[in-house]
Amino acid sequence: MFFYPSVCYFVYNYLLFYYYIINMVTRMAYKMEAAERVYRVVVGLVVIVIGLFIFFPLGMWWGIVVMMLGTIPLASGLLGACPTYPLMGMKY
Repeated sequence: MFFYPSVCYFVYNYLLFYYYIINMVTRMAYKMEAAERVYRVVVGLVVIVIGLFIFFPLGMWWGIVVMMLGTIPLASGLLGACPTYPLMGMKY
């Protein structure tokens, strides 16, 4: 079976990206409380729904940007760690 170089490059970058994300999340010592996690998941889902049903029909570009912004609180709420906490000096 022959693989094209672009496909191999894509798969390599995909795996490297997720390896980096998994290492980053497992090394974080800044954990959130349960209420904050639920709040972030709800806010993330609301922003994604707003982007999907309000901004996406108006213009594809704005809808995609708003949905991508909604994935930030959603991901940090699901993972239970926020990478900006050390930058703000917050410790738990």
